[in-house]
Amino acid sequence: MSRRPQMRGANDGPAPAPRDDARRAWLSHWKEWAIERVPVSASAITRSRVRLEVERALARLGAQDPENEVRDMVQAVLDHILQELAAPPPRQWGRRLATGTFVTTVAAAKVLEQNPQLRELVKKGLAAGHEKLRAALARVTVARKPPTS
Repeated sequence: MSRRPQMRGANDGPAPAPRDDARRAWLSHWKEWAIERVPVSASAITRSRVRLEVERALARLGAQDPENEVRDMVQAVLDHILQELAAPPPRQWGRRLATGTFVTTVAAAKVLEQNPQLRELVKKGLAAGHEKLRAALARVTVARKPPTS
């Protein structure tokens, strides 16, 4: 025999058990403890992730467990997230590459400015003056090496 669906009003939901309230308060305490250790500049996504990860880590623990064990668990979660924040995101690598390219371009421009014979080779094209360019660059490299004693 099938049961008839029960209709509930907006306020007819089951009341949370006192034990659930105590667990929520305990979890809130540890989530707040973790959030206090996150940099103020952290995004809302990061703070939300900290709360979620702390809650997951404490799923099998409770208020009856030793505080130092719980603190270590929360700190481990927090360390992992903060370590990820400290690593440069892949987008930063592009900036570093662009900076390196800029510095290389400036250095090449300076070398060409100081060596008019190289400017002529560049104007003619590198293929035409490959050997001369290599020899000229070797002279520049040797001239820049400090004398050995």
